[in-house]
Amino acid sequence: MPSTSQLRGYIDIIGYLVVFIMATNASTGVRANATCGRELGMKNGDIRNEQISASTTFTSTLGPWKPSYARIGNQYAWYPSSYDTNQWLQVDLRQQIAISGVQTQGHHHSGDSYYVKSFKLNYRVDTGFRWQEAFQGKIFEGSRAADQIKVNTFTTPIVASAIRFLPQTWHTGIALRVELLGCDLSEIPTTRSPTISPVTTVSAVTSSTESTGNSSAVSSSTIPIAAGAAGGLLLLIFIIVTAIVCR
Repeated sequence: MPSTSQLRGYIDIIGYLVVFIMATNASTGVRANATCGRELGMKNGDIRNEQISASTTFTSTLGPWKPSYARIGNQYAWYPSSYDTNQWLQVDLRQQIAISGVQTQGHHHSGDSYYVKSFKLNYRVDTGFRWQEAFQGKIFEGSRAADQIKVNTFTTPIVASAIRFLPQTWHTGIALRVELLGCDLSEIPTTRSPTISPVTTVSAVTSSTESTGNSSAVSSSTIPIAAGAAGGLLLLIFIIVTAIVCR
């Protein structure tokens, strides 16, 4: 039977192993996310105007503030006809893409600052699928100034063919300019599993650096590898401690 001091020594060694493995997993996640984070085409126009739609559009003497204006860095922006949480801005990618993050930006109009302070994301895996709440309805932090570009990145990419921004809170009113970050499915890092299965579904008939940190969703068929490693590590620790105590 080992002495108390020996047991403490064994526990210290196990603790060092835990810290080492967790640090390795964390750094792997950062590298993986960096390989799937290119701009998907809102800013440069690769995503065409007809792929961008919205719940409503505000029309003034200057004309409509159309969804197609909702591009990061654009002179104009999308404004809805009313300011409430039923409004949304939709980007249809027309194919399944791994989305690893989003950028949002507000707008200056008539001397006032308009920007979205918080928002949710809904996404659709493919045409004909129901809309789903991203990451169990997580509320993302938005901008704190009209021209600030706020970046939100995800640990686990969302596999989607379309995505919606749903403003929850705002300053003065809702104005959005956005960009999507991600990569083709073939480029998804093997250290993370993409989110495909729904966590919460919503009706299809629906008229942070600056990143806020990583967000991940675990569905019934999607478990990040880091979680599996942690479970295996706990089992290993249990076996080692049991073997020592029973000697």
